[in-house]
Amino acid sequence: LFPYTTLFRSKDAGYRAYIQTDSHEGKVVHRVMVGPEIRKNDAEATRQKLADDERFKLKGLVRIYVP
Repeated sequence: LFPYTTLFRSKDAGYRAYIQTDSHEGKVVHRVMVGPEIRKNDAEATRQKLADDERFKLKGLVRIYVP
């Protein structure tokens, strides 16, 4: 439930967000992805905004977008 709550809150705050589902060590993992941004600097700025935002305080990372 946590990833979907974060997804909805992110979208409500104006971020472009989506869920990416994967498996890791035999377990299903849901990641909330925000973006994509064309430039790495823009992606890093978005990551920092989410880290600084009192509603989220997320420690994220910048990844290459693969459609």
